[in-house]
Amino acid sequence: MKNLYKQKRQQGFTIIEVLIVLAIAALILLIVFLAVPALQRNSRNTGRNNEAARVASATNTWVANNNATTPTTANAGAAILTDVGTFNQYNGIAAQACTLTDNVSDFCIVPQVAATPYGAFTGTTSLNDMRVVTAARCSTVTTGATVAGATREMALQYSTESGGGAINANCVTI
Repeated sequence: MKNLYKQKRQQGFTIIEVLIVLAIAALILLIVFLAVPALQRNSRNTGRNNEAARVASATNTWVANNNATTPTTANAGAAILTDVGTFNQYNGIAAQACTLTDNVSDFCIVPQVAATPYGAFTGTTSLNDMRVVTAARCSTVTTGATVAGATREMALQYSTESGGGAINANCVTI
């Protein structure tokens, strides 16, 4: 009789055991679903930072190959994009301030106009855009904005994502 009781007890799982396993599985799935968007955002930001480094390098290469000439969209945009290759060229001029409002990856080169700074990229449409501002450097006061600089200084503006869909403005003096 004692052996019969042991055999019946070992034939299946109790409801408590099944519920514990399901709770653990649900907890693991919850952790995965919370972690995946952050990992994807970090991956996209890494790509944007790498792209910014490539644009900065291509811009510096163009300046070095052209006797320290100040680049413009007209004289350097196509050459820089040939080196980088992932942007559409936007015909940016000072009056338009390189306002990139479509959902396409755009690139432009604009001059700094006297003491008027270019503000940081804002809004979700600028996540894939980059702007090189000549005769400018990055502001130490306003994140992502530019201030007037020396004739040969340039600033590269771009954006990255942060949690909750917000935009981080970035500026790199090149």
